[in-house]
Amino acid sequence: MKKLKRVFGVFLGITLLTAFVACDKDKDDENNGNEGNAQGSYSLSVTGGDAGSISGEATYEFDNDLVRIKFGDNPPDIVMNYSLKTDEDIIPVGIYDPVSATGTGMPDNSIAVQYNGDETYFGESGTVEITSSGNGEISGSVNAVLESIGGNTMTVEGDFTALQ
Repeated sequence: MKKLKRVFGVFLGITLLTAFVACDKDKDDENNGNEGNAQGSYSLSVTGGDAGSISGEATYEFDNDLVRIKFGDNPPDIVMNYSLKTDEDIIPVGIYDPVSATGTGMPDNSIAVQYNGDETYFGESGTVEITSSGNGEISGSVNAVLESIGGNTMTVEGDFTALQ
């Protein structure tokens, strides 16, 4: 009977150890624990231009010294680009001006916004507010007027949480 209890105890110990190791493998340490199971999201209302509501998955990525936030995919409904300053490793919390391009000559508080619909629209005025930034997540809101090359305008308003 004692031998049976020892065998059962060893079996139970191995089972528990295996379960703990399997739980740890579910986390992706290089991606802040997000192994693709969690999804970022966005929900925006559009007036003018391609009027209506758009929503879906939101992500962000790094491209050299650029943070690229994408709403949707293939192609994204909206892409926002922020040029990192030399002392930054992620977009800081703050309020940004939506502009048509980012980089040299653009104000420090700007973020490039591009809408891909029937026409392509670019940031013209309004705000993009980043309310939280770090640990694999960027959250905020958009309230921006965008303008197409042809001069048409649209307003985009809503919230997002983008995951890396």
